[in-house]
Amino acid sequence: MQHPITGEEDIVFIKRTIAERANSAEDAARERAQEESALATNGSNWIGKYPMLRLIHALIDHDEIKRAFHTRHDLPSGRMQVENRNTEEVRRSSVWQLMADKWNDPLFLPVTATLPDVHSEFARPIPLAFDTVSHMQPATAERVEERWQSMNLQLNRIISKWERSGQGDGGFMEHGDLADEDEYEEGDEDDIVEPEFGVLRNRPQRALDQRKYFTNGKSVYLLYLWEMLDKHDLLGSSIQRLSTSVCASNGNSAVPLIIGGKHSVDDDFSVAA
Repeated sequence: MQHPITGEEDIVFIKRTIAERANSAEDAARERAQEESALATNGSNWIGKYPMLRLIHALIDHDEIKRAFHTRHDLPSGRMQVENRNTEEVRRSSVWQLMADKWNDPLFLPVTATLPDVHSEFARPIPLAFDTVSHMQPATAERVEERWQSMNLQLNRIISKWERSGQGDGGFMEHGDLADEDEYEEGDEDDIVEPEFGVLRNRPQRALDQRKYFTNGKSVYLLYLWEMLDKHDLLGSSIQRLSTSVCASNGNSAVPLIIGGKHSVDDDFSVAA
């Protein structure tokens, strides 16, 4: 009131700016209302451990779905089978659709295994009834595949860090860890073995106890996924990696052995050396 704006151009600018801000606020309020309406209709996003644990059991609790998981990358034989691989009937029988249907089934009532050594959250069974996820968005084949691949990517990183951490003497074991230690003679280098990537069987207990430290206290359901994939022999088909004989974990001493054309994969050879 003490300093009125009298310039015509200034007045026009201020009114135009106020109108733009008001329109932006109205658009933002409209978008929020649409999002809230969509959530009320379709449910909220998958957040927390319950939808992921239910998804894990949708796979491991059914032999038919596990078979479909094992063969999900198999290419059909014959021209007609190839041409028909994207039909509605084939899509309904895909592992992702089977898992989605099971996740959405109100009669599917899985319960987690008791694994106190894996993490304290699994010290007691966790019921995973449909009521725990009924307020969330229903599962679709696309959403299931996306979430599963995301879990696999995170688990792959955890296992890689765990394998490189030096646990279990750097992941290498003597046959004494696998059988009677009295049968192992010190200095017998042929008895040094390297376990498969991420496989938990025959690992030292001190290495198994360290796994929980690689989740940073978040997404502990990944530890459960790791345990279940290993138990049901699904780890290899879930987390696929190149053999260490043809790939390198770093650019120094672990250059692929196949580069040395005159050397076999069993030779102690490194380009860096």
